[in-house]
Amino acid sequence: MDASALLAIGHLAAASAIAAMLAAGALAKLAARDDWLVALAGYRLVPGPLMGGVAALLPAAELAVAILIVTGLGGAAGVIAGAGLLLAFAAAIAVNLLRGRRHIDCGCDPRGRPRPIGWPMVARNVALAGILLGGIVAGPVAGLPARLLAIVAGAGVYALFRAIAILHSFAPRSTGAPNGAY
Repeated sequence: MDASALLAIGHLAAASAIAAMLAAGALAKLAARDDWLVALAGYRLVPGPLMGGVAALLPAAELAVAILIVTGLGGAAGVIAGAGLLLAFAAAIAVNLLRGRRHIDCGCDPRGRPRPIGWPMVARNVALAGILLGGIVAGPVAGLPARLLAIVAGAGVYALFRAIAILHSFAPRSTGAPNGAY
């Protein structure tokens, strides 16, 4: 296997992890639609009459993009659309941070728990968009076994990150007490 094939497999694994993240976020939004509407409204970027449509369209777009990325259908369109979504999310967060609105829920937690927005989320989304766009250079993965290996590896990476995040959520939080006391 040559270097370009390994690069393509590595990219598909990374893109598959990103696709899993998008799909998990979409499913969480669909499962807790009322919470998702509140989070979306908190951004103050969508006019009221369009709120219901945008709230339905975004998770559908996330799922569609995830499917396009993993299946490779549509060629580069899936990764370009995925990068576009991530950059739009980054822009929405950045606009609100620049407005001084750090307290709003990102609407991005797969478990539906509120998470305040922050600059690390902007950086993460821009970096993930860059990873997706890097796939255009890497090219497609040839052969079903290599493609399945990359997809399974990407899903495993996503599952590992989710497990770490879940375990981290059980860690005691600092109260600001001196010497790290809780």
